[in-house]
Amino acid sequence: MTKRTWLVTVAARGRWQGNGVAADVQLTRQNLGGTIVRHRFGPGAVDIDLKVAARTAAEACAIVRQRVTAALDENWPIVEVTAIGVEIAS
Repeated sequence: MTKRTWLVTVAARGRWQGNGVAADVQLTRQNLGGTIVRHRFGPGAVDIDLKVAARTAAEACAIVRQRVTAALDENWPIVEVTAIGVEIAS
């Protein structure tokens, strides 16, 4: 089975007073298994979209979940990971 491009969105939530900027910096400095397309942050929240090459949506989500979990500490649990197959213009 060949790999295709997936747009994976991951959301992590911390305490409301948690600094989303700090979490965003941690994520953008790590190898998350794909290319960052967009990232957003705010008090107690960080969301990131990545372009990932994988065989299936489940595989793409697993790659990103594992790497984001490793990049963030336990104060920033992942609340959602989704993937859609897309063709993204370079």
